[in-house]
Order: sequence, then C-alpha cells, then structure tokens
Amino acid sequence: MRITKMILIFVIACLVSLPAIAQAQKGNKETELKTQEQPNTEILHFKDWAVRCENPEDTEDKSCFLFQRVALNSGQTVLSVTVAYPQTSEEAAAVFRLPLGIFLPAGAVIQVDKNEPIKLVVQRCDQKGCWAPLKLDTTTLTLLKKGHEAKVGFNNTGGKIIAVPLSLKGFTSGFKEITKKNRATR
Repeated sequence: MRITKMILIFVIACLVSLPAIAQAQKGNKETELKTQEQPNTEILHFKDWAVRCENPEDTEDKSCFLFQRVALNSGQTVLSVTVAYPQTSEEAAAVFRLPLGIFLPAGAVIQVDKNEPIKLVVQRCDQKGCWAPLKLDTTTLTLLKKGHEAKVGFNNTGGKIIAVPLSLKGFTSGFKEITKKNRATR
C-alpha cells in the first residue's frame, strides 16, 4: 500500500509541530479541554488519545490531529502515532514514529487484538526516529475503532522482536472529533 508524498509531508508536519507533551492522560472524563502555553491551540483528551487543534495566526484554517505517545517510565518516547486528514484527501492517514535502532529490512507491523498484523513500511529515519505511514482504509479504521489494544512490533538490530502496546481506549471518540473538525473546515 503506497501513500502519497503529500499525505506523508502533511502528517510529518503535524508531528514536528507537537510540543513535548505527555501521553494522553488516562482520566475518567471522556473529553477534557486543556489550555497549552501556545496561543490558538487546544487539546481535547479522549482517554488514552488526545486531539490537538491548532489555528496558526497567519491563517484561518484550523488543523486537528489525533495522537498518542507511548513512553518509558524515564519519559523516553518509544512510539508515537498521529492520525490526521491530509488537506488533499478525504481519507485519514496515520504516521507511526518508531525508535532509532530498529532493523529496517524487517519493517514493522501493527496488530489489533488477535487480528492479522498490518504491515508498516518504514520510509525514513532521522534524529527523532523512524517514520512509517499507514493509509487508514475502511477495514483498518474498523479494526482500530472496535479494538481494545494494538501492538506495534518491530525487530531491533540484534534480531529481537519488540512489541509495544498501544491502547485503543478513546480512539473512536477522538477519531470522530477530528472527522467532525475536518468536515467543518472543508
């Protein structure tokens, strides 16, 4: 499955704009508005996921994306996932940021609950990590919405398989929010 270069650039731009914020809080409330230091920015929490909306000062366009960051107890990011609607597409896309030091030829996979793994193609690595985009077709979205937990798997350079758990609690509500906001800006 190939993803267009424009989708990749848009989603990576969203990732680069993320400040160093903690993983979406596991609060009791379905949504919680949190004010950030940056003006024209709001973050809504949906259990383990969060929606970040930005309205740059020089434009009227609001861009919103859904994200989750998985970190070690030390605070080091092991995995982050961003889901957004690229400006040129009606379909959402996800970008997985994997840690450096993975065995690139093996690629990566995401497995939702006990379903068949979905292959992630690592397209590039930079100082922040390795980037693997995924077009979110209807089948993949259905799995993510109905699932409870996903595992993102990859091999380290020693051949050891690493499986990072990714909670799907709040994904459906967060995805509905970015879909609603996406339709409002088109």
